[in-house]
This record gives sequence, C-alpha cells and structure tokens, in this order.
Amino acid sequence: MSHQISMATTQTQNPDANVYRLLANYRPSLWGDHFLSYSNKSEETIDDLEQVQRLKEEVQRMLMAPIDNLLEKLELIDAIQRLGVSYHFEGEIDEVLQQIHRKHHTCDVQESDDALYTVALHFRLLRQQGYNILSVDISNKFKDNMGNFKESLTNDVKGMLSFYEATHMRVHGEDILDEALKFTTTHLESMAINLSPPLATQVSHALNRPIQKCLPRVEARQYFSIYQENASHNEVLLNFAKLDFNMLQKQHQKELSHISRVVELYFWILGVYFEPQYSLARRILTKTICMASIIDDIYDVYGTHEELELFTDAIKEHHQFLGHHAYDVSCDFVVILHQSHLQNGKTLLSVGLHQSTPTFLEDYRWEPSTFFALLPSTVELAPSHQWFPKIGNRNKKLACYHCL
Repeated sequence: MSHQISMATTQTQNPDANVYRLLANYRPSLWGDHFLSYSNKSEETIDDLEQVQRLKEEVQRMLMAPIDNLLEKLELIDAIQRLGVSYHFEGEIDEVLQQIHRKHHTCDVQESDDALYTVALHFRLLRQQGYNILSVDISNKFKDNMGNFKESLTNDVKGMLSFYEATHMRVHGEDILDEALKFTTTHLESMAINLSPPLATQVSHALNRPIQKCLPRVEARQYFSIYQENASHNEVLLNFAKLDFNMLQKQHQKELSHISRVVELYFWILGVYFEPQYSLARRILTKTICMASIIDDIYDVYGTHEELELFTDAIKEHHQFLGHHAYDVSCDFVVILHQSHLQNGKTLLSVGLHQSTPTFLEDYRWEPSTFFALLPSTVELAPSHQWFPKIGNRNKKLACYHCL
C-alpha cells in the first residue's frame, strides 16, 4: 500500500493495558462531495433521446447491410466496439460475424497493401467472438521460405499494429503467436519515434496497453480522439458514440451521487459492468467491495491478534447463521439485496467474508518486523489471497474519463 503506517497507543477495556496499533495515515478522499451535486441534475431531453435513437438506427442499417466489402465491414464492427457502443448491437454483430465466418473463414485476401491489416483484424474480431480461428492461418501467410516473418511486413505500420493486437488473442501453446508478438513489439517500438500523429499515438498507446487489457470506457474515451482524426471515419457512428458516451456518463455520475466517497471502487466495478441496465449491480457491488476494503484494513493495520481471532470466529458463525436462517437476518444490507430479487444476493457478502477472513488472519500472523527483515529489498510482495469474487466474465484510469 502507498499510505504511511505509524504506531499508536490505544487503551483497551483493561485500563492497565496498552495496545499498540498500526494506524494507516489515510488522506481524505480526493473527490470529497464532488458527485453529490449530480443527483439533482436534469435528465436528457426528448430531443436528445430522439436524436440518439435516429443515429442508432442509421448505424444499425449500415451494420446489417450486405457484406460487399469485407474490410469495410470488419472496420465498422471494430469501430463500434472500440467506441463503446457495441452493447446496442450485440445481436447484429453476432449475426454479421457468423456470416463472415461462414463465407470468409480463412480470410483469403489477395496480396495487397492491406493484406496483413485485413487478415489480422479478421482473426482478432472472430477469435474475440469465440470462433476457433487457427493461428497458423494468420501467421503462415506472412512467413518466408525460412520460416521467418517477412521483413517487408515492417513497412506496413498499420498492418503491424493490427497484427500486434491480434496476438493478444492467443491461448496457451500457440507458439506461433508468441513469436508474432515478439516480432511486432520489437519493430513497433523501433518505429514509434519516427511516426506522425495519429498513428504515432495509436502505436504508443497499444504498446503500453493493448485492447484486450483496457477498461472499456477508458479505451472508448481514448479512441474517440484517434478515430475522429482518421480521414475515413464514419461521421454518423462518431456522433452517435459521442452522444451515447455522454448520456451514459451522466447516469454513472448520478449513481455516484448515491455512493459518494468511494469513487475509485465504483470505477473498478465500472470496468466490469458499464452498460445502463446494470445500474443496480454497480451500486451493490461497489458497496460490497467498500465494506470488504474496510475489513481488509482492520486486519492489515488496526486489529490486535485477539480481536481478529474473535472477529474471524464471528464471521464464521454469521455465515452458518445465514445458511440456516436466510430469511431472519437483521443485516440491512442483506435485506436490501433480498428485496431487490437477487436470488443469491443475500449471501454474497457473507460468503465473501467467510472465505476471506481466515486468509486475512493468516496474513496478520506474519509479524511485519520479522517478515520484512527476511526479505531482500528488491522483492515485490503480492497478496496471498484473492478476496474479491469473480464478478464478471470480461477482461474488462479514472482521470481521463471525462465528457466529450
């Protein structure tokens, strides 16, 4: 943790005993009450909603039009996803990619300036959608007789960047894509200093954080500035994406007005569920993680060994109590979850704490002064536990999440 820790003396119930506690010197929240004002802000007007709907229908028509040009259709889908509006067209995108997979399974494009770019984009979008596209199909097209990637590929920066992003869809054992990642990374790093915007920006951003490792909303905000500088960008799609981004951000800000002072934790959950229909899930999970974070700090820096032993036992007993008396619980949080009709919600917090508190306690038992003295100064420590449950199946920077 980045905060400083100091020793403090606190009186226990026994006035003759001094208890030495480690107290974290946390600074006040950077955000303060900033988001409280958003609860009273006006909603979108009818004209705004009608404009968004009209633009959405236009994008939908373009997406569902016949596939006359494979590359144009792939680029449209890629732009829709990277601009953060694919949640509007999940069914349509799935249908179009099914057609592409059926008719262009191996992406047999003619030798051209866009060949590497097209093949790599085709591979990434289909693999991302769950299609079993063989990596040998993408890599062998661009190798020479010696089994090495053709040096001529390095003249195609756009294609190399697309190939680099495609390699991040590899799975364990795909050595050919491991080789491709090394090849593209090495050459893109050497090219970056000689490129001009917006390509230079794209390459630098991708090398730092490829698409598959980005938070969707942050990536969308970053991609707006890149996409609008592209001479061939789709104006209808760009305008729709900007309006949708700002409208959805207003909803996120309003949600924060109800759970202010835990902005960073909310943003964490936003990386999992950003779509408007998951508003309740975001609020519940943010509050759950906030509570868990507080308990983690109790184990890390505040509680004594005796207190933590008792607290851990209490959590275990409460978990057993929930199992036998699920509908007779005084915990307001559990009642709220139950009233929200979340079938397993009433035990979410209990299960998480039941699984984590013994590990928190085990971490506490390592005496810090002894433990750290045994370690070389260069060792990086990682938590031995993973309290936070898997709250999404997505491999889904806060300051840059601002309005367009």
